[in-house]
Amino acid sequence: MDLIFSPHLLEGQHHELLGALYTNNQAAEMFGCESTTIRSQKKRLADQGELTEGQHWITGDDGKTLWSFEGACMLGLTLSTELAKQFRIMITDLLKQWQQGAIAIVPTEGGIQIQQRPALHLATAPALELPDPVAVGEAIAIARYEQEVQAWKDSVAVVVQGKEEELRQGITDSLGKYLQQAWGVNPL
Repeated sequence: MDLIFSPHLLEGQHHELLGALYTNNQAAEMFGCESTTIRSQKKRLADQGELTEGQHWITGDDGKTLWSFEGACMLGLTLSTELAKQFRIMITDLLKQWQQGAIAIVPTEGGIQIQQRPALHLATAPALELPDPVAVGEAIAIARYEQEVQAWKDSVAVVVQGKEEELRQGITDSLGKYLQQAWGVNPL
């Protein structure tokens, strides 16, 4: 689904940071007005703080205004021409479709591409089988229980191993003392 509001959108000069740039005349043709209307709209919107140089427009090498795509959209949202009205309706419809998941807006090398998403028909789609929440809860509880039991066994094994060493040392010491006292033999 390729939506192009105006063929003039394809005729912009390329700018490394802003993408396509459009002259006042191109912007006027896009929205069906005179270039003097574009200039006066620029002044009005800039005075209101709605347009920023470097974001919405730049001054070209020849001293003339060049509009970014974002700036051209700002013009289309504020002009009162028939083409600007169509632009606003198209943007609103586009946003509604995007909100409803009917389209995807995908970034591309040249800007964005709007793709139609296939409609999801729940009536014909196979029923989704959701797991039983009680069974899921039990499975989680069992897994957690097993983890805790293993952690307990591991910690007990460390303690037992330490006690086993103490016990072995105690038996060795006791046996050595007994052998020395009873038989006069020093086992070490």
